[in-house]
Amino acid sequence: MILAEAKQWPLLLEPSQLENGRGVWIFGAKIKIVNTQNQVIFDAQADGPYILINLNAGQYQIEASYQGVTQTRAVSIQASAPQKLAIFWK
Repeated sequence: MILAEAKQWPLLLEPSQLENGRGVWIFGAKIKIVNTQNQVIFDAQADGPYILINLNAGQYQIEASYQGVTQTRAVSIQASAPQKLAIFWK
């Protein structure tokens, strides 16, 4: 199961959309991650409800785009402390 596997990965992203007051998974969100030197280190489309991303410890900016709406999140990755980040579109 992917959630058990997620403990081995520094970052688990969960893109979803609010429909009728409930979060539903979405497919096809574009995910871009930029480091503190403004270098794009991850750029891919999410083809499933979860995205596991291998990042070194540090500060990152996540840009997530879906149906023309882009959201930005700052995330701090620490060694041996996996994080789950849910991104909701309305």
